[in-house]
Amino acid sequence: MDEANTFIGPRLGLPALPYIRWSNLFGEDPDGLYWKTREVVAWAAGRPFVWLDDEIGSPDIAWIAANHPGEALPLWVDPRAGLRELHFAVLREWAEDFPC
Repeated sequence: MDEANTFIGPRLGLPALPYIRWSNLFGEDPDGLYWKTREVVAWAAGRPFVWLDDEIGSPDIAWIAANHPGEALPLWVDPRAGLRELHFAVLREWAEDFPC
């Protein structure tokens, strides 16, 4: 599950980054949520987070808003187009609320 730390991070000059160890890959959720949603929120543990994914849907966004006490920005990304300037504009605006 840490392939990005092996194949991508070093090419970008990044250190090994933390990642979620999925417990139920592609499992069915009893409420119809995307299989990653509950684990992303649990991993965030109340901290602010941004989540970009091509399978986030309205039920996931609503569930995150109701169940995550911190700030969260779940963004759907079209897998055919990838990240676009619109995504980066939203990310920049969101990040401005979290000064270092």
